[in-house]
Amino acid sequence: MMKRTIENAVAALLLVSLCACSPEQSARTGAQSTSKDVSDVIEDLAEKEDQQNSEVNEEKTPEEQAEPETSVRLMEWQGNIDIDLTEMNSTMIYSEVYNMMMDPMDYIGKTIRIFGTYAHAYEEQNQQHYYACVVQDATACCAQGLEFVLDGSYVWPDDYPEEGDEVVVTGVLHLYSSDMFKVLQLDDAVIESHTPKA
Repeated sequence: MMKRTIENAVAALLLVSLCACSPEQSARTGAQSTSKDVSDVIEDLAEKEDQQNSEVNEEKTPEEQAEPETSVRLMEWQGNIDIDLTEMNSTMIYSEVYNMMMDPMDYIGKTIRIFGTYAHAYEEQNQQHYYACVVQDATACCAQGLEFVLDGSYVWPDDYPEEGDEVVVTGVLHLYSSDMFKVLQLDDAVIESHTPKA
């Protein structure tokens, strides 16, 4: 914004200087030159912009200026982590979660940390909440997710993120059967990090 203002000021100053009187004409007409050099104009514009920005900040109440608070309960995982997916790029995370789905027995009982987008679903038929950490591949065309169940100290919905927030979840991987499906789930999980969606 400030760069654009400065560029416009410089352009305007150059136009004015092209249209201005030559020193000979000024002497003949008795006009005194009151023009500023480019650095003076730039400095004046920068001061005006700083003043406008500070006025906008002064208009906000302290509550409006403060960072938004989150009620999501963050906890640090107590123990070792066998597979830390947060150290991988999105394509590698997606691939590793895909491997877990295809060959779950190699992962059962391991502590896994995952970064992704928080998703929530509620099934009315059995009155059950489902929570997941969803990971997309680099092209954002495919997604995989791990369902998780937070440890018993979390209270729904107070301690939970909003749908679409980014989270880091850590828990122990287990496999359970649901109707005709086998589902991977991080049990006794904790939310270690939370970033609200933009």
